[in-house]
Amino acid sequence: MPAKVRRLPRGGSSRGRLWAADRRRQLLAVAAEILDREGVDGVRIPDVAAAAGVTRPVVYRFFPNRQVILMDLLEEFGSVLEERLEESVGNGLSDVEALLGSVLEAVCDSVEEIGAGVWKLLNSAGPDPEIESVAQSVRARLVRPWFARVAEVTGAPGPDVRALTAMIAAAVPAVLSQWLAGDLRRDEAVASVLRGVGGLIQAFSQARK
Repeated sequence: MPAKVRRLPRGGSSRGRLWAADRRRQLLAVAAEILDREGVDGVRIPDVAAAAGVTRPVVYRFFPNRQVILMDLLEEFGSVLEERLEESVGNGLSDVEALLGSVLEAVCDSVEEIGAGVWKLLNSAGPDPEIESVAQSVRARLVRPWFARVAEVTGAPGPDVRALTAMIAAAVPAVLSQWLAGDLRRDEAVASVLRGVGGLIQAFSQARK
């Protein structure tokens, strides 16, 4: 059984002494809040230090540059999502639509808890090749478990399964971005994804008959 992932704490200053692991998580939480408010360009060592209530050397002890902060944020967010998706997939639901609904709620919970900034970074082109490489790796880890389930439901051949899984993976951030922009309520966004994915699954299932 995988170890439980410790959530990123809320940000904010903390001048008291923290254990190294707790300090690192606190700095990442602060960086996530800055990323959410100001975007990638706003995540700078001096600003993270000021918001966390520590000196710059404290931040540099954990992160040599802002690039590493952003990459670690992606990895931490990916770990939280993986844990929650495993819980959703393992909850005994056999219907794909019900399962996907549970997964989407888990994604939304994670975005609300950790911040939309990291989610947007995960699904963007990335500010540089190294950060984009980490984002691609995290996205691949999150999508990989769906291949077997999609193949089982549709009975489609491998190339179709890969194409359909890619479509589903693209639809989720595309629609959730409308929720984050305030154009859709959370429940409306989830329902829209479910309708779209249901149509795709039906089309690919019918194509083999």
